[in-house]
Amino acid sequence: MELFYIVGGKGQFLIEDKLYPVSASKLVIINNNVSHTEIGVKEAPLQYIVLGIEGLKLPAGEASNGQYVILDSFDESREIFSCIKNILREMEIKSPGYEDICQAYTEILTIRLMRSIE
Repeated sequence: MELFYIVGGKGQFLIEDKLYPVSASKLVIINNNVSHTEIGVKEAPLQYIVLGIEGLKLPAGEASNGQYVILDSFDESREIFSCIKNILREMEIKSPGYEDICQAYTEILTIRLMRSIE
């Protein structure tokens, strides 16, 4: 599964031959093997953080079709962005035990995402 957190700019995601507009603070989650690409806008280049998470798959439900979901505004957005930043910081510094800390943040991130999707 890939998780895209839009940090800034504007653009679109082409997912399975459909275009979806994206801008800052949106979250795009796409399951493995789902065709997609990101398209930026020249005057406001798309800026995003992407995480690949193995072993997770979006369930089919009201908020998700089982392939992807785009969250515009959601209660957990600040906490999700905080987890992402913490994972990136740990990966950059690589202090002893960073893998365990990244795993813990990924678990927190997963739970918060599932809460938002439900």
